[in-house]
Amino acid sequence: IAREHEKLSLIKMSATSAQYWLLEEICSLIGYGEEIFEGVTIAEPSVVCKIGVSPHGLTIVKDEEKYRVSFTAVKAAKSIKRSFRLTYVNEHHEESHVELKLPNHRTAASLYRAITEKHVFYSCETVRPIVTTQFIRDLKGTIVSMFNEDTELGKRYVFDIQRTCREVYDAARRTLHARGIEISNKAEEHRENPVAAMSRLEETMRTQRETNAQLERLIDERIREAITCPICADGVIDTTFLPCGHMTACRACAVQCDRCPLCRSNIKSINKIFLPPLLRTRKSTIAQGGSNDPTCQPEEQQGEEEEKDVPELPKEHARPPAQLVQ
Repeated sequence: IAREHEKLSLIKMSATSAQYWLLEEICSLIGYGEEIFEGVTIAEPSVVCKIGVSPHGLTIVKDEEKYRVSFTAVKAAKSIKRSFRLTYVNEHHEESHVELKLPNHRTAASLYRAITEKHVFYSCETVRPIVTTQFIRDLKGTIVSMFNEDTELGKRYVFDIQRTCREVYDAARRTLHARGIEISNKAEEHRENPVAAMSRLEETMRTQRETNAQLERLIDERIREAITCPICADGVIDTTFLPCGHMTACRACAVQCDRCPLCRSNIKSINKIFLPPLLRTRKSTIAQGGSNDPTCQPEEQQGEEEEKDVPELPKEHARPPAQLVQ
C-alpha cells in the first residue's frame, strides 16, 4: 500500500482531478449501479433466475447461462402481484419471454420500476408524460374515484423520475452559468488521459530505479575501497595498531609492520577488529575472496573468538615498514 501511494504521489494531479478520475474508474467497474433481483421461473421446470438492471441494460442469468438485453431490445415489462413478465427481442431477432415469480409483490414492483426508470434516465431524451402520470390508488381512493375520476385522494405515483441524464447535465450547466461559475477550465483540467499519466509515472519510476541502482553501485565501490587494505590492495582491513589505534591494514600485512604506516609510531601490539553487522554483510558480498577471510565468518563464530595481542616483533626479524602508496 505504501509503495502504491508513493507511486501515485509522483503524479502531479489536483484533488479535483483525482476525484474526477476516481469516479470515472468506479463507473467503469463491472456491476456498478446494477440492481439484482432473484426469482423462480413460472414455466416448468422451475429454475432460479436472476435479472440485473444496470444503466446499460439487463443481464439475465438462468440455467448457468448469462446473456445481456439492451433497453432498445425490451418490448414490454409488466408486474402483477408477485409475478413479473419481460418481453424482449433476442439476438436472433425473435421475441422471447421471461416470467418470474418473486418473493413478494413489492419486489416485483421494484423490478418493474428499476427497469423503467433506468431506461428513461439513461436512454431517453426526456421523460414522457406516460411515465410521470402513472399512479395507483389505495382502497379508499379507488372507491372515491368511482364517483369522481379527477380526485387526488389515495393517488400514489409509480415513478418519481423528473429528468433524464441529459436534462440533469443541462440543468447543472445552466445553474453554474447563472451563478457566473466558469466550468470550461475545469473541463480542460480533467482532459488528461489516465493511461498517459500512468505511462509518465512508469517512466519516472524506471528513471528513479536506475538512479538508485547507480547510487548503490557507487556506495558499494566506496565501501570496497574503504575496507580494502591499502598495503597489499587485496586483503580486508581487520586489524588495529596499538597504542595509536589506527586501522589501516589486514592481519597479513599488520604482522609485518613495526611502525604504523600512518603516524609512524612504534607498534606495541595489534588487535583484531569486528566490523558492524551491516558493513560486515556488505563486505562479505563485495569483498574479493571474502569466503576465505576470517572476518566473513558468521557472527556467532566471530563472537567466540578471543582477541589476541601480538607482541612486538624482535628487531632482527622485523621487516622494513611498508609504505602507503599515495
